[in-house]
Formats: sequence, C-alpha cells, structure tokens
Amino acid sequence: MFPRSNVFRALHQWRSVPDGPPSHPLPLPLPLTPEPSSFVTAVRSSASLRVLKPLHAAVLRHHPDDLVLSVALACRYSQLGLPRAALSLLSPAAADPSLVPAGDTFLWNLLVRGLVESGAHDRALALYRQMRQPRGGAQPNNFTFPPVLKACSYLGDFEEGVKIHGDAAELGYESDVFVRNSLIAMYSKSGAVDTAKRLFDEMPDRKVIVQNAIMGMYSRCGKIEQARKLFDGIAEKDLASWSSMIEAYARADMFEEAMKLFRNMKLLEIVPDRVTLLGVTRGCSNSAVASLRHAQLIHGFAIRSLLIEDLMVETAVIDSYVRRGSLNSARRIFDQMREKNLVTWSIMISGYGMHGRGVEVLELFNRMKCLMKPDHITFVSVLSACSHAGLIDEGWQCFNSMTTEFGIVAHSEHYACMVDLLGRAGQLEKAREFIEKMPIKPDCSVWGSLLGACRIHPDAKITELAATSLFELDPQNSGRYILLSNIYTSLGKIEEAHSIRVLMRKRGVKKIAGYTVIELNNKLYKFLVGDCSNPQSDLIYRELERLMDRIKEAGYVPNTNFALHDVEEETQVKSLYMHSEKLAIVFGLINTRPESTIRVHKNLRVCGDCHTATKFISKVTKRKIVMRDSHRFHHFSDGECSCGDYW
Repeated sequence: MFPRSNVFRALHQWRSVPDGPPSHPLPLPLPLTPEPSSFVTAVRSSASLRVLKPLHAAVLRHHPDDLVLSVALACRYSQLGLPRAALSLLSPAAADPSLVPAGDTFLWNLLVRGLVESGAHDRALALYRQMRQPRGGAQPNNFTFPPVLKACSYLGDFEEGVKIHGDAAELGYESDVFVRNSLIAMYSKSGAVDTAKRLFDEMPDRKVIVQNAIMGMYSRCGKIEQARKLFDGIAEKDLASWSSMIEAYARADMFEEAMKLFRNMKLLEIVPDRVTLLGVTRGCSNSAVASLRHAQLIHGFAIRSLLIEDLMVETAVIDSYVRRGSLNSARRIFDQMREKNLVTWSIMISGYGMHGRGVEVLELFNRMKCLMKPDHITFVSVLSACSHAGLIDEGWQCFNSMTTEFGIVAHSEHYACMVDLLGRAGQLEKAREFIEKMPIKPDCSVWGSLLGACRIHPDAKITELAATSLFELDPQNSGRYILLSNIYTSLGKIEEAHSIRVLMRKRGVKKIAGYTVIELNNKLYKFLVGDCSNPQSDLIYRELERLMDRIKEAGYVPNTNFALHDVEEETQVKSLYMHSEKLAIVFGLINTRPESTIRVHKNLRVCGDCHTATKFISKVTKRKIVMRDSHRFHHFSDGECSCGDYW
C-alpha cells in the first residue's frame, strides 16, 4: 500500500489534527477532494466496519501513500475487533525501521502506538529497542512510554518493563502523569503491589485517570473492597472510573455487584461505552450466578446504544448467550454479523463443543478454515468437541493437521484433549502410551484427563499412575482427591477410597462446596446439598420424594458410588436425593409453567447419579431441562441427554 520512496510524505500533516473522536456516531461528510486530515477525523469517528471499509477504499483512491492514514485505519480496525487487518496496514514500515527518519520522535511514536493497538506487542517492543539505538533512532518522550509499558504488561515481560522504567526516569519522564499511570498499571499487573503503591503515593497530583489505575491495581490483586473504597471516594467520577469498577467486579466473579453498578450508571444518565459494555458482558459470561435474562438485557442495551455493530461487543454477546445456554440466540447473531474475526469463530466453535454438538463443530471449523487460519485456541475447542462427541478419527485428523497444514506447535492443552479423546473411548492403554511419547513433559491437564477417563472406564493401575503424578504436581486440588476416591469406590476398593479422604484431611485440602443455582421471576435461588433454607423447603422435599418414586418406577436405580460411603445403604440413597441439582430442579418444577424449560447451573461437575436421575425426570415430567456444570452443558429431554452419556 505504501511505496518506500514516499511512505512518510504526509506524516507531519497529522500533527495539527486534534486527538479523540467527535461525539457524532457517523463520519463527517468529505469534500470532493478530501484532505488527509478530513479522512483521519472520519476514520476515527467510524462506528462500525460497515462505515470504515468504504473509508478505507476511499483512502486507497485518494491518498494511497499516507502512513498517517494507515495508522489511523489500523487503530480503528483494531478497536473494531480486526487486529490482523490492522497489523497488515503497518507491516511495511514496521518490518524496516530504517525507513523512519532519524530523530523524528513523532513518527516513531506513531508506529509504536499503532503496533500496540493492533495487538503486535512483541513487534512494538522490538521497534522501541530500535528507536533507542544511537544511529537511526529517536529519543523517546512522554508519549512513547505508555504504549510500550502496555505492551510489557500484555506480554508479561516485566523485566523489560523495569528497564523501560529506568529509561523513563533517565530521560526525566517518570513523573509525567500518563507515564506514571502506565507504570502503576504495569507493576500492579506484575504483582509488585508495593512498588505500584509507592509510585501512587509519590504523585503530587492524583487526578481521576491515576485513581482509576490504582483501582485497577487493587482489583487485579483481589482487593475488591479497597478498590470500591477508592471508587466511592472519587468526587467526580468519569466514565473510566465506572468502567474500571465494573471490570473489577466482573474479574472477581461478583457479577451481581457489576450489574448493580451498571444500572446505577444508567440511572445517573451516564452513557456506558464499549469498554463498559464489554466488562459487564464478560462478567455475564463467566459468572456462576448470571442467567439467560442477564444476557438478553445486555444484548438489548447494546442494540439500543448502537454498540451491537461493534465487532468486539457482538462477539462478547455471542459468548454470553453460549455460556447462558442459548445456542440458538448465539448462532442467530453470528449468522447476521457482517464481519467475523478469529475470536468470533473460535467462540462459536467452542460453544457448539460445550453443548455436545461435535458434528456442528466440525462443519463450522471447515467453513472457518476456508476464510482464515485457525490458532492454537481454536484447535483446543475442536479437539475438546471431538473428545466429548466420541469422534476419534476426526480428532486425530485435526490434531495432525495442526502441524502439517498450519504449522502450529501442539501445547499441553492439545495433548490433554487427545488423552481425553482416547480415554473416553476406553483406550486407556493407548492414552498412556501417547503420554509417554509426548515431546513435552505432561502437566496437570494431561494427567487430569487420564484420571478423568478412569472415572468412565475404571482401571486401578492407570488410576494410580495418573493420581501419583497429579499429587506431585498439584497436591492442593481437592477435585483430584474426590475423583480418585470415587474411582476406588467404583472398583470396590472401599478402604483405599477412605484412605484418600483421610489423606485429603491430613494435607489440609478442603473440598469446594457444591451448589446449584436457578433463576425464577428475576431472582436467583441457590441450593446446597441437603438445603433447608428455602421458604418452600417442606414442599420441595415432599415433591422430591414423590418424584423419586416416579422415576424409580420408570427404571431409575440410585448409584451409591456418588453418596456418603461410611453410612448404611438406605442412608446413602437418601443422601443422593438431597443433592443440590435435584433440589433446584424440583424447585423449578413446582414454580414454573408445564411447558417452560428449566435452567440450572452447577458450580462443579454434575454428579453421575444426578445426571441419570435428570434424564428420568425429563421423561416422566415431559419437561426440558438445561443444566450447565463446570465443564459443559447438558440438554435433557424425554429421557435423553445431549451428551449421549459421553461426558
């Protein structure tokens, strides 16, 4: 796009262009022979790819050699969710820094910032190092350091960040408010809280952007109360203050608090932007207490605020629908999108996998490969889907194509998926041999997949091999002990099962309390095992007793492997009845219309007995039940589950 001879011809024209997008959502009308500055303003104000792409075409017609416009386009493409398109615009100049005039700090800053905003953080740091060379470079200023420090934070290269801090101090920019803000953010992300706090305390002028940074530091360190205290103490909160606090709650899995803050913003007539909306949407996706209704509310706000055309917002909304169990809503948005990036495709593929739709995963993956190169994350989603759907041949083909077709080196996650694929199919010995031949050292995910396979196909020898390795690598993970104990029980090794529970107590490993959540009339109800706190508890247990009798008549047999083991069999069976999944489902049956779908969310993996019981419950009540656990979704209908019992 940019001939080397005149690639920087018009760069200095941008110096006079004011920063920041105008308030209107559409680009300014362009004159018949538009100047570069007019294009820059229009590009910055473009609200969607539908607006940006015609502008890009016009730039190619009128100013094909202007790097200023190239950077402006790159930044906007990145902001709208297409970092690869952004990077392609900057690649010619970034690949050959000698093209940048020596001593022109403005031009160097422009390229560094453009690379960071395009997601090329490693290339931005390389360009910064080139900038610092005695010959051909330029001296950094206060506009250089914020994007470079941001790149260090993203890459986790805090050693380089400390060196750049030294450069800033040497050149006299350490006290600059924006540089100091970036340093605080970088150190807080690295876990160096004391250093970040010292930098904050030394600031004579603690403006709102700065207080927002320290608020982010507290939230990243898990100190949410301190973050909220700081937020409440800001007299004149700006939009970034609200967004930072919402993001803090979302990161801490405090979605209800994030939603309260989001509603307060609207009551105060503070208009959320894309950053705010992304924070609350991601919180909805990751929270155990969010519901489909929340996803719908956020989607509705995105439509009303015209942010739904933002690629990153659309992608986040798709993810929230996927994780709230509405695959149809997610797919509808996906099919209507004018543009899709790698993340969008990966989320939709992962969604089908989570819902047990392996065939659809492969169909979507094949479509994607015709349009763009998948990355290692996409392959994890596809391999996982093949594993859960029992698609062994397809899984092997996908795994081998990573290297042969796409040159992607397999990570431990990919090897764990293959172990899971073989193990679920009962090929435990092949799975063990696969681990032995791995070119990298197997980690917890690999051994965990092998142990998980022994839950389905109990094998004492391989169980002990996997468990021994896991206890060395991850001795505080309570789930490993519980799983091993249950496997021993299923093998009839009751003493060994008991010894694992004893070992767990001796090591001070605490079991995570299981609970199930159900939403009814815009209110969330949480059930623990044997819960009696609900006002309808008496009615719930009476209906539960009747329901258990009905499903027994239909063929249900309680699986006491998932009950307490040191009590009589009758007590074991009764303890199974009181599992949180069953209590939540019965509560839903009592309080919802006969034709409605019951949706529940378990914070841990659903137990095998509850899975079997729920199939029978769906049959005798003729109700559809959607259960999300910590691993995937189960759609129950007429006595069947979408997982095909292959979970």
